[in-house]
Amino acid sequence: MYNWITASYDITNIPSQRFVSNIIQVGEVKSFFTNTTWANGYITNIKTKRRMGVSVSDKRIKIKICPNKFILGNNVQEATIDDVFDTMYGLSHQLGIDLGDFILEQLDVTHTAETEYVPEMYFPYLCNNNGFNRWQLETSLYYNANSAKVQKVFYDKVKEVDKRKTWGGRQFIPNELKGKNLTRFECRLGSNSEIVKVIGHQGNLG
Repeated sequence: MYNWITASYDITNIPSQRFVSNIIQVGEVKSFFTNTTWANGYITNIKTKRRMGVSVSDKRIKIKICPNKFILGNNVQEATIDDVFDTMYGLSHQLGIDLGDFILEQLDVTHTAETEYVPEMYFPYLCNNNGFNRWQLETSLYYNANSAKVQKVFYDKVKEVDKRKTWGGRQFIPNELKGKNLTRFECRLGSNSEIVKVIGHQGNLG
């Protein structure tokens, strides 16, 4: 499933207020390096109370979203590809711009496995990966690429849910998964160039 999406689009020729008026604005941030002011806000899914972050400057609009939390209210379960695309289609109408044209800046792809033992029990059997630096922090095992913006991580989803609070309230584990050992694998692609390498063509959200 897609666990996290960051994407942006050039709006140099479009009045930025057109998009700001379609979000709940919570503040402004000015970058003194680029002399750019960003209006930061969000759009809420009224069913789950989860939010998609939206930032707008006079030149660019950016979105940040965890599709599974936005659609299902949690990111332990996996929203279907069709549900994700339908949601993006609806958000395009709500925001007033086709999100499919947005350039992907970060994409986290993930899967949660129900395992017999806690995740840390499996870490000694997960070997090194050529081109990656392997290291462990508490209940997470990381593989950081040596020369690219790519990270792979195995971690305990139950512990992550217990300690992490996000927009729309604290995360939760669905009733049918409570008491289970949930081992999460995540591949984080941290740039458009890395995303393009994986999908083989221009990395647009569409």
